[in-house]
Amino acid sequence: MATLAREKQKLINQVRKNLTYLREQAGISQRELARRMGLSGPGWINDIERGRRPGMNVGSIAPICKALGVNPAMLFIPFTLRVMFHNELTTERYRKECQTKRDLGYEKTAKENR
Repeated sequence: MATLAREKQKLINQVRKNLTYLREQAGISQRELARRMGLSGPGWINDIERGRRPGMNVGSIAPICKALGVNPAMLFIPFTLRVMFHNELTTERYRKECQTKRDLGYEKTAKENR
């Protein structure tokens, strides 16, 4: 039973750290995240990120992820995998953005720049 409690606490800590990481990567404050979720203030978000709440229920995961614009699975991915996954997504987004800019003619070719 003690092992189950430890595993539960590890999962809660992982979700808490991921929430902070994803919010910071999105470049938004706790107050802004709370506003996007329809909360009156950042207290609930702050309590979760600092570990002052014993845990989140399943019903709170969807609004958090929607407000952050991420897949709910991102809250449960271990740190090392999350960083690898995030870097891969960021690289893919960058490639797509560059391709879109080229398609729209924003980037000149090296020959045109001379």
